[in-house]
Amino acid sequence: MFFGVKARLAIKSEGNCNIVEVLYNSIFAEVVSPANVGRIKPLIRIDDSCSLYLEVEADTLSHARAFINSILYLINASIETMNMLK
Repeated sequence: MFFGVKARLAIKSEGNCNIVEVLYNSIFAEVVSPANVGRIKPLIRIDDSCSLYLEVEADTLSHARAFINSILYLINASIETMNMLK
């Protein structure tokens, strides 16, 4: 039985799957090998409707917060970069 924190993040892009793929690629490395291995269990996936889903299980709220902050920072940096390239 798991005792801790579970969080889900969904990002949807209507009509532009390229944006979701860029975001997926920008956070994939962090999700596959998070800094606190063993304390955080992340899962990332893209579905057919251009939606990105990130699920996180962590042993404490602090570990979940730190991981989610890192992911949100990477997502924000990716979005800012895409906006600069327009």
